[in-house]
Amino acid sequence: MSKHVRVVVCIVPILTLCNPLFAQPDQSVGIIEVLEPRASVMQFGSNASSRLLLEEQSINPGSLVDVIERAPGIVRSGQNGLFQVFSIRGITGQRIQTRFAGVPIFTERRAGTGASFIDPWFMSQVSISRGPNSTYFGSGAIGGAVLISPRFSRGVEAELSYESGSILRSQSFGMGNENWSLGVSNRGAGLGETPGSDPLNSGFEQSSVLLQNRAELGELNINSLILSSRARDIGRSNSLFPVQQIGRSPSADHDLVNVAVESKKGWQGQIYGHDQRGESETREFDGRVNTVDSSSFDWGGRLQFPWSVQALSGQIGTALDFRDDVRADEIEQDFLGAGPRSQVNLWAEEQSVALFATGAINLLNHSFQFGLRHNWFQQTAAGEFQRNENFTTGFVGWEWFVNDNWSVSAEAASAFRIPSLTERFFSGTTARGTTVGNSNLRAEQAPGLDLGAHWKHSASFVNTHVFQQSFRDYIERTIIDPQTRGFSNLNEGNIYGLEIDGEIGLPDNFAASFNAHWIEGEDENGNTIADIPAAELGIGLNYRTARGQARLYWRHRFNKTDAALTEQAMDSANVVDLDYRYSLSEHSAISFYLRNALNDSYVISSDEISTLANRRSAGVKVNYQFSVSD
Repeated sequence: MSKHVRVVVCIVPILTLCNPLFAQPDQSVGIIEVLEPRASVMQFGSNASSRLLLEEQSINPGSLVDVIERAPGIVRSGQNGLFQVFSIRGITGQRIQTRFAGVPIFTERRAGTGASFIDPWFMSQVSISRGPNSTYFGSGAIGGAVLISPRFSRGVEAELSYESGSILRSQSFGMGNENWSLGVSNRGAGLGETPGSDPLNSGFEQSSVLLQNRAELGELNINSLILSSRARDIGRSNSLFPVQQIGRSPSADHDLVNVAVESKKGWQGQIYGHDQRGESETREFDGRVNTVDSSSFDWGGRLQFPWSVQALSGQIGTALDFRDDVRADEIEQDFLGAGPRSQVNLWAEEQSVALFATGAINLLNHSFQFGLRHNWFQQTAAGEFQRNENFTTGFVGWEWFVNDNWSVSAEAASAFRIPSLTERFFSGTTARGTTVGNSNLRAEQAPGLDLGAHWKHSASFVNTHVFQQSFRDYIERTIIDPQTRGFSNLNEGNIYGLEIDGEIGLPDNFAASFNAHWIEGEDENGNTIADIPAAELGIGLNYRTARGQARLYWRHRFNKTDAALTEQAMDSANVVDLDYRYSLSEHSAISFYLRNALNDSYVISSDEISTLANRRSAGVKVNYQFSVSD
């Protein structure tokens, strides 16, 4: 069955369900959030997690990274710009899963997905689960998972924002009622600048539309959505710009459809499709221009049922994820030498099938949880070379509620990651030079342990976690020659660390928040593993009145000298952000903010070609609700 037929199969149910698109609010149905197996049993805090509401952010987020970077254990990694990615507990790239409305976002970028095609305007909240999560999310969730819930507009609302520096600007509009929601957004940016006024290749233009519908069909509640995003002239920002290399993505197009069904009897189902197409261009100082056209179609679904035996309850189900026609075609033009050359860098597909079961039970002041997942994988390159693998993972968790204020927890889990299609089969040009895949790579396996202590009283809380993540067959980037990179398996490695976060209520409408992490990682020979972040301490001070809220956030990054082979050392940094939000009326608000208020000059990450951070910038955001649906 062709890709286009599958798109129709996904879209037709959505269009059918949109018949009640303009139904009156009294015909409304409830919100369905496709629950992952883990989320359905996690009713206590033994896992390290955070939940962030977008409506509470005064500083206008330009990307998912802007939304989540103040959560403990999370830092920016890779390179600057719209494609900026992040790490969780020293783990980044394709070892972290990102999902939108329950749909897994796959990418062939080794740096991982920053969900750049999802405008922050379309996000209502972001839930972050830290630690080995692949038991319930499958391959590629070793570091954790980031779950994005879509924004559902009610009434009519609009938002405008502008920020100096890179001239970041956005115009967003939403309308809807209890049954349907339409969101439209356009945003863009020019070249950024470092504190020293050097240019940053971080410009882009992006337009997006999100249509959602809720319907009730007998005993079924059905949520459906279509997200379409078009981005142009995306700068790939790195330290090689503009003297040695100019990298950009002329286009990045995404079309995502999803239908989620929940029965009043408790079972849930989902079917999705995600078509993505993009183009990247690399201009070298020697006159060569390499253009790579990439595309893929991802589709699948999941079905899960509740079960219970006396006080024991949980979920059982299956998940299917398929990647079809994953392709990258390259054309090289040498304006100072030979004529054009073309080649197929990647042409592959992947199928994944999983069965899972989870359970939880409360006994007196103790809570227990457990889960098991079995995964089958098949990868095929160019219709010939094939790899078949299967893995079983599991987790157990326990929390003891010592009293009304204190609890302690422990969690052990196994995780894994199948090598990506790029790591195994890609051969061609990237921003780092030539990359050559290794078809003999073995899958990563990563058992992990987390010990936590939790305190809460009234509006105050403190969470502390000590963790260790072991690796077998960790896939690391290697240097074949100065212009060529490859991949190989390390035999063993360990990442361990400490993280803490909390919030303390203070008198006179003040509140203080804080978070900190310290993480180390090395292989069996004592060498530093790539992407381990520097230690950080963040402190926030909030002041709230009846109509306004002022916030100061200070982040101190300690220096990092133990860089991995393909990384650079980092000096310490002090980053201060300020923002103030004021409600002009019941339906309107205005926000003012400063990013990097001290104009500190520091590299974003330890990536060997990471740029310096953006210079100090000032921004303003205005939100207005024209009408509100009951």
